[in-house]
Amino acid sequence: MDETVEVTGRPVSRTGREEKALATWQRALDANPDSIGGHYMRAFLFERMGRRDDAISEWEAIVAWCSLRGYDDDVEWPERELARLRGE
Repeated sequence: MDETVEVTGRPVSRTGREEKALATWQRALDANPDSIGGHYMRAFLFERMGRRDDAISEWEAIVAWCSLRGYDDDVEWPERELARLRGE
């Protein structure tokens, strides 16, 4: 995948165009389901926007993505973030 789409969302999110950044990262995810970066960026931005439930959904997607690919060592931090957001 051309990572340009994924990277483009960063400066956009910093200029107050959060919805455009979210859409940019979603396009990156749709174009390449093997890339996980868009999920992380969306999770961070959703939380910054106060959209906790949406952030939780992204962290769940990250955990599922890692688990599906057997990246068991990489799932610890996302699971902690999920627990934190859920108040566990």
